[in-house]
Amino acid sequence: GRGVPRPSIHWRKIGSKVKLATEMHRIELNEDIKTNSEVTHSTLTIFSPEPPDAGLYECIAVNEAGRHSKSAKLIVEFGPTFESQEMDVQWSWDQKPVSLSCVAKSVPDASLTWWVGGKQIGRHILDKNFKIRGLGPESELFILPVSDRYYGTYECRAENKYGTAVHPIQLAV
Repeated sequence: GRGVPRPSIHWRKIGSKVKLATEMHRIELNEDIKTNSEVTHSTLTIFSPEPPDAGLYECIAVNEAGRHSKSAKLIVEFGPTFESQEMDVQWSWDQKPVSLSCVAKSVPDASLTWWVGGKQIGRHILDKNFKIRGLGPESELFILPVSDRYYGTYECRAENKYGTAVHPIQLAV
């Protein structure tokens, strides 16, 4: 910040009620005050950022003459997880159509594929009784189980540049 008198500078994460905790070892604030100048440089550093750290941060300079602020967006990229995935088993009987759903969290978004018996549905297995809707970060596999071979364990695979995660879903009678 620039100003006379020299402004006080503080940082906040927009949308968070919690004050930035510089006592945490991962967050560091540095101020570089130029002598014989009205300029103060303030730097916020977050070491080993985690997904909850993502968001909009604001630097605020305040003195008797007023208030000025600038903001910056922090994007934290990470590999896929199925932490919000709720489906582990789905039931079907009498050849009743069924859908399996899969939701992966990641930045950037993961691409999703469906597998059964070690083979990718839609690539290695071409079968009119399978339909896929959505390729990520959400996907649904529609199955018309016309015979017993359609029952068993399916895998939803999520992949981005940081890795791959697999979530099994059982189709049971």
